[in-house]
Amino acid sequence: KQWYQRRVRGVLGLQQNDGSGIHLTIRQQRKSHIDHNWVHDSPKYGIRFDGTPPRVGVLGTISNNVLFRLGSGGAQMKGDNHTALNNLAFDIQNGSPRPSRDCSLCVWKYVRANTVESTITHCSW
Repeated sequence: KQWYQRRVRGVLGLQQNDGSGIHLTIRQQRKSHIDHNWVHDSPKYGIRFDGTPPRVGVLGTISNNVLFRLGSGGAQMKGDNHTALNNLAFDIQNGSPRPSRDCSLCVWKYVRANTVESTITHCSW
């Protein structure tokens, strides 16, 4: 499962609860690789690995992506043993009601009062 060299722009999502430019559900995350993409100009996240603990995805990789002018944040990674390498996120305005501000890489500790057991195996931004 690869998402490679795509340009995702202007994803409309003001009427959605969830969403992002590139959005992977739990089953899609295993051994997925999101690489060399440009995601920008959206009210949502650029890249999102979704899940609700205790059911979360594993072993996803995001690398070499450029994320900018996004309302919710650069990338959101819920799950375990994900890898984030060499991504660039800038001009991020946090339009979400969450307490974190300017979230380039969002790794949640809790989702709806459920603890997220996350391990980001490699991370460089």
